[in-house]
Amino acid sequence: MQGEAEMNSESIVTLIAAQPGSLPDDLVESTQRATGGGTLRVLATREAVEWPSPLSPETLRPLLPLHTLDEARIDHLVQSAALPRRKRLLAADMDSTIVVGETLDRIAALHGCGAEVTALSQASVEGQIDFASSLRRRILLLQGMTVDAIGDIIRTITLNEGADLLVRTMQAHGAYTVLISGGLMLCTSQAASLAGFDAHHGNEVLIETGRLTGLLREPVLDPDRKRQIMLDHAAALGLTAADCLAIGDGANDLPMLQAAGLGIAFHARPAVTQAIPNRITHGSLRAALFAQGYVL
Repeated sequence: MQGEAEMNSESIVTLIAAQPGSLPDDLVESTQRATGGGTLRVLATREAVEWPSPLSPETLRPLLPLHTLDEARIDHLVQSAALPRRKRLLAADMDSTIVVGETLDRIAALHGCGAEVTALSQASVEGQIDFASSLRRRILLLQGMTVDAIGDIIRTITLNEGADLLVRTMQAHGAYTVLISGGLMLCTSQAASLAGFDAHHGNEVLIETGRLTGLLREPVLDPDRKRQIMLDHAAALGLTAADCLAIGDGANDLPMLQAAGLGIAFHARPAVTQAIPNRITHGSLRAALFAQGYVL
């Protein structure tokens, strides 16, 4: 029966525990049975497993014991077995995805306009206001801030757990990695260097005599441009959207996540979790490697 299911598999199910060593065997077995699963494959002992299923992702997802999995802090991903498993291009958001927190909010706090900028940032990532106009308003509030002061924040940028592992593991297996952010290029440069990305994209602030003018170089890198940058990199490499893994947390990441062969919402906002079925809610960025079948 398992061999037949694997021959006709439509989906791949992946379960990932938030903490290594905490994946319950009984929950794995019951979930596997509920989804008509084939042979179990261990990706990391008592941390991550996967199996094929003859059911389509749309048919399979309602069969998952979501409440029980979430109570046990287990992330669950379901993918089409027809798509390339190991992706050859990684397109990642920066703030609250690759790096801890929102860099622009921290810069604004140093400049004394933190509350206003944070409110605009929150409304933007929740999809409540237009990203480009929100960003222009936030940058205008930073008018007069020195580049040296921003440098103090940039030097304290910290990677989220598993960020460099995700980037370097995919690179070691031939993937191209690109950081695509609606944040400042001043910050993407540092984050890309820390994590080891091949390329990075961000918004450029205009500077005169070492101070921000309050203006951005147009056009703004908005959600649609995020998506297009990913697709342009893929095309330049002879790849298609199916070969791409995109990961992000905010509404401005949605077009990129929806266009990729595998889009993952990472500790994401409600607007994103409602639209993206594959999510990392409990664990680290290591989970994005397990989602591609890597054994760690």
